[in-house]
Amino acid sequence: MTLKQVLALLGTALTIGGAFMPLATIEGYTTNLFMGGSIGGWALIILAGLSIIFAMANFNKALWGTGIGAFGYVVYVFFNFKNTLLKVVTAPDANILESVEGLTKADVFYEVSAWIMLFLGSAAILVSAIVYLPEDDEEEEEA
Repeated sequence: MTLKQVLALLGTALTIGGAFMPLATIEGYTTNLFMGGSIGGWALIILAGLSIIFAMANFNKALWGTGIGAFGYVVYVFFNFKNTLLKVVTAPDANILESVEGLTKADVFYEVSAWIMLFLGSAAILVSAIVYLPEDDEEEEEA
């Protein structure tokens, strides 16, 4: 296995794991990328899965697309999610103190771990496309 393939495999595993973990806990409810019927979680898993296929087949140009797509989606979700949380927290009827008091250290650990896994995983997929290997030139010349 090449470094490119290992990075894609590691990135896919982290991204898929992070997609299923809770991203936030609001008033006792946890949310992840699949809540509310969102297809974003499935899109991210499909991009991650395609990344493994492209890395194993040495399709570097396609790997760029899945890497940029996965990382871009995670960044988009992060900033969009932050704005959604701010709206919930600043709502007139929101009792944020009760929500925060109900959180445990495990809740916070899982939420932070999920974001770290999503960012590191999608970044590893992108880096796998960036990694230059001399074998890539040889395969392009043969084609």
